[in-house]
Formats: sequence, structure tokens, C-alpha cells
Amino acid sequence: MIPKSLWSRLGAVLLSGAMLLGLAVAPANADDIYGKMYWSDFDDQAIYRADLDGFNVEELLTGVGCYGGLALDPAGGKMYWTQTDFSSGSIQRANLDGSGIEELVSGLAAPIGLALEPGAGQMYWTDFITNSIQRAN
Repeated sequence: MIPKSLWSRLGAVLLSGAMLLGLAVAPANADDIYGKMYWSDFDDQAIYRADLDGFNVEELLTGVGCYGGLALDPAGGKMYWTQTDFSSGSIQRANLDGSGIEELVSGLAAPIGLALEPGAGQMYWTDFITNSIQRAN
């Protein structure tokens, strides 16, 4: 949950006319990679990140399909996302800077929502076509 004190800051990065889908926030920490928000943009087919004040927007990934769900594992240094063209899909992950892309699950129908339980080593996702919630270790 995003603290109410940060709500007004989120408006600083919303792009006019953009279709934003996923939003994830890495907690503030002494490490420079934390204290960032990450989001996916359906129209641009890209994943971005910015400081929590909305400045220093960076495009991390682009052109690898429609992004839906987005989740972070800050302790593991990874971001996870769903990718679909609404007839097939996958779940992928990369380092928090967008490098080191890995496909974790393929052959899905249309994964959209995504949640992680890093301590248990599990991820959960919803599928738009199969109307299901699925899990993987």
C-alpha cells in the first residue's frame, strides 16, 4: 500500500494520455536503487521507474510486449512482470535496472495481475482468459 503522504507525488509522473497498468514501489533505503517507483505503460509497451518525488524518470524496458502486472523483490534485486498479447503470455524478471531479462513461466493464456511472496519463494498471477489465479515456486 502506498502511504497517503506519497499520493500527491505520484501525479508528477503520470503521462497525459498514457494507459498505465502496473505500479510498484521499492521502499526508501540508504541504497540508491531503493526509494523508486516502477510502472508499466500499455501504450508504450514499456516499464519505467522514477524517484518517489516523480523526478528522474528512466525507461527500463521497451518493445518486448504488453506489460500488465508488475511486482518488485527489492531484497533480491529483481522486478517481475507479466507479458501478454491476450492469446499467449509469460512471466519474466530482470534486475531492477532492467538488465538480465529472464523468462520464468511461458505458455500462459493472458497473465495480468502479479504478486510475489519472496520469503516463501512463490509468485501468484491472475489470467484474463482462463479467469484463474495461478501460482509458481
